[in-house]
Amino acid sequence: MDTSLETGLSAEKLKAIKVNLPTPDEIAMIEGYEDKDELGNAEKYFLAINKIPLLSIRVDSLEYKASFELKSKELIHSLDIVLSAIKFVKTDKRLHGIFELVLAL
Repeated sequence: MDTSLETGLSAEKLKAIKVNLPTPDEIAMIEGYEDKDELGNAEKYFLAINKIPLLSIRVDSLEYKASFELKSKELIHSLDIVLSAIKFVKTDKRLHGIFELVLAL
């Protein structure tokens, strides 16, 4: 399942959103401002997204979901390499001969 199709956001875009989420200090500073109409677009954006419950956790989970398939494919590839190496160590006669010589010393 491709999460970018569901949300319209790729893992890279979600990382960018995560980096640009307002900090608690920024939110406190903006909320302390009396005349909200005079705020700039960025500050109004911060106030709007601050109303979303658990936004940081949601973005983290969407980012994880978006990158899961790629990470799992990389892990499967790494495991295939390890399994191939194990099979080689188990079956290679020349390597067994070298091990025998080393152990005999």
